[in-house]
Amino acid sequence: MKRGIKLGNIEIVEGLTRGDEKVINFLYDTYFENINRYVKYNSGSSNDAEDVFQDALLLVYQKIVHENVKIHDGFKAYFFVVCKNIWAKKLSRRKNYKRIINEISAKEINFESFEKSMDTMERKKLYLDHIDMLGDRCKELIRLSEGGKSLKEIAEILNIESVSYTKKVKYKCKEKLMKSIKSDPRFNELSKDN
Repeated sequence: MKRGIKLGNIEIVEGLTRGDEKVINFLYDTYFENINRYVKYNSGSSNDAEDVFQDALLLVYQKIVHENVKIHDGFKAYFFVVCKNIWAKKLSRRKNYKRIINEISAKEINFESFEKSMDTMERKKLYLDHIDMLGDRCKELIRLSEGGKSLKEIAEILNIESVSYTKKVKYKCKEKLMKSIKSDPRFNELSKDN
C-alpha cells in the first residue's frame, strides 16, 4: 500500500476481518516503526518488535471476530496498547525464566520454583507438540522466526516472493498454531494454574 493513504477505523476493522493484505500492509507501514522503537527502547530487538506486531494483529483479529469487540475511536491507540501489553508480558516471562534458571543453577530449588519450572516445561511441550502438527512450511517459518531471522531472510530461505506475503503467511501460521493449542485440553489445564 502506498504511503500517504489513510484508512479509518471502520476500513481497518473490516479489512482485518477479511484478512485483507492491503490493510495488513497499511498497518505495518503505518504503525510498525512506532512499535519497533518502543520495543527496542524497552530492552527488545527488531525481531521482538516483529513478533509483538504479529501477535497483536492476531489478538486484535480474534477480539474483533470472535469476541465482537468494537473499536469506535482510535484504532492506532488501541493497537499500540495491545502491543505494549504483549511486550510487557513477554518481558515478564523472560525475567521469570531467567530467575528460575538462576534458582536452579544456584541449587536453591524449593517446591514453588520446581512447580514453576515444571509449568514452563509443560507449556513448552504443549507448544512444541502443536508446532509438530503444522505443515512443513509453517513449522519452518516459525522455527526461522524464533531463531531470530528477519522476514526478509525468511522470504529468501523459503522462496516466498515478497516480505509482505511472508508476513501474511506468518500471521496465518501463528493463527493456525493458536487455534490448535487452544483446542488442546492441556491448554485449559495450564491456563487454570495462572
